[in-house]
Amino acid sequence: MDSIDDWVRTCYSVDVTPFMDGKEVTLFGWVQEIRDLGGIRFIILQDREGTIQVTVPRKKVGPEVLSKSDALQKRYSVGVKGIVKKTTMSPRGVE
Repeated sequence: MDSIDDWVRTCYSVDVTPFMDGKEVTLFGWVQEIRDLGGIRFIILQDREGTIQVTVPRKKVGPEVLSKSDALQKRYSVGVKGIVKKTTMSPRGVE
């Protein structure tokens, strides 16, 4: 596994709002749920404040990210860096 020793949490899941659309965030937590729909994988990340949906679109991420997301299982502790996307498709309006 890769080291995330140099990563710094930018916020908790509850802090991510649609107003942050386009901003990069770094989150840490546990994998609560994984849903693979073929072209896209949804990971529900839980931290001490709540949950957030992380998306891994196969056509938009590199092979290294795909490989790492393939290896994930429920309850794994993970760090995630990504760009906030406002969407009406997600329960909280962001992913």
